[in-house]
Amino acid sequence: MSDQRKLRDIDDFINARDYEPAETRGRKIVVDKQIKICNQCKRAWESVNARNHPAGFTIYPLGMIPSYGKKKQTCPTCKRKQELK
Repeated sequence: MSDQRKLRDIDDFINARDYEPAETRGRKIVVDKQIKICNQCKRAWESVNARNHPAGFTIYPLGMIPSYGKKKQTCPTCKRKQELK
């Protein structure tokens, strides 16, 4: 391999902007795009397959999942509480 080829490969590696660290947790979809943070209770939640979870969503305990970079959206539990008021 020539020196110019090596330098070109190194430059391509350094200048690569397509790299995004993403956690998938064994899924096909990136987890960070699926999990949202509730505006009211501040807990993390995500919509899930209704076959596995009859409610159709999973709510994680407060502080279990960092909220940094997540979309803000009211969770189904808080929506129901608002509707009952």
